[in-house]
Amino acid sequence: MPKGERALSIALLLVVVLFAGGLARLFVQRFERGDVYPPYSSLRTDPLGTKVLYDSLYSLPQMEVRRNYRREGLVGVAAGSVMFYLGLRSRSVDSIERKVLEDLETLAAAGGRVIVSFAPEESEPEEAVDPGAEEKGLKQAKGEGKSKPGTRNVKRQLDEDAAWPPRALVAMTERWGFGLGSLALSKDSERRFAVRVSPGTARFLPDTVRWLTGLVFTVLDKAWHPVYLRDGAPVVVERQWGKGTMVLSTDSYFLSNEALLRHRYPGLLAWLLEGGGPVVFDETHFGVNETPGVVALARSYRLHGLFAGLVVLAALYGWKNSAVFLPLRDAGNGSAEGGEGLRVEGKGAAGGFVNLLRRAVDSRDILAVCFQEWKKSLPVTHGRAGEKLHRMEGIVENHRRQAAKRRDPVRDFRCMVHIWTEGKR
Repeated sequence: MPKGERALSIALLLVVVLFAGGLARLFVQRFERGDVYPPYSSLRTDPLGTKVLYDSLYSLPQMEVRRNYRREGLVGVAAGSVMFYLGLRSRSVDSIERKVLEDLETLAAAGGRVIVSFAPEESEPEEAVDPGAEEKGLKQAKGEGKSKPGTRNVKRQLDEDAAWPPRALVAMTERWGFGLGSLALSKDSERRFAVRVSPGTARFLPDTVRWLTGLVFTVLDKAWHPVYLRDGAPVVVERQWGKGTMVLSTDSYFLSNEALLRHRYPGLLAWLLEGGGPVVFDETHFGVNETPGVVALARSYRLHGLFAGLVVLAALYGWKNSAVFLPLRDAGNGSAEGGEGLRVEGKGAAGGFVNLLRRAVDSRDILAVCFQEWKKSLPVTHGRAGEKLHRMEGIVENHRRQAAKRRDPVRDFRCMVHIWTEGKR
């Protein structure tokens, strides 16, 4: 290869390597920051994530913490676990898979604690909730006929047998007995970003908590007990469910990375983790799912080296079939002739046959072997043909007895051809 082409190939290879390295580094940085994940995911490391909470709990001794990536149910989640289901959008509460709610209910009924929090919403309500109507809402039992102003289709339920039968969608509000509404936030910053603890709750809970949303609960079933209020409307509620409990929160900010840096509420976190069981952060509702396949199995059984070996083997095979390793030969005019016109012996059928003969038949026996193989194809070997064959056998025997320097298989072969063709011209 000329020097100019070699330098160009090396430069192109360096550009490809640098591009691949830069692309890999870009992906690593994005995943390290975590902003590729939705807000309030435990995989997200920026202010909107909850990875600080996950890592903090994980670092505690004798605390079991894990993430759930399996959509087909809470696989491996022990009874008595604390399930964090964070960052839920309020507009999606009327279309949640029935199987998801059944799994959460089963976990709570078995003695677990299910914590569902909504993502903050900054939009002003179309119709504000009257805070004074909250007492009526608390008294209204689940399943009563009319919705209160400001609720969001709390009585709407999708047909479970139509549309998508395998993934039947139901309304969480209808199933769990609560409604959602919005309050117009006060212009006073102290009241705008604060909610107060409900009278009669645990003493170690903080009196006020920073709250970034006007979302409140309405039309509560009587089983729900308010824990924090905004202008009389509950924003954090709790209820008994079988042997366990459920907690609903209209905001997820107090669990975020930013809140744990600037506005920490240890008492509130300790209350959420009541029971001290294993802690599970659900990631499936963010679309972060585990899909078992060949790659997942390879990762589980640590087959990275095998795949790397196969890639190297494929590269070597391609290199072997594309590169010419024969030396340059003299073209006859004083110049070297390269790759064009060169042929690697053994590649074709004829070349392979010649190589096979060279390895299997000694040069002293080549004439005798060819004569014997040719004799097998003759239909008759008597009469005049027999006489000719006898003379040809004499030539073969004489050829075998001659010294190596005097032996000439081409000359003897021509004599044999001349004997066989006598009288046929």
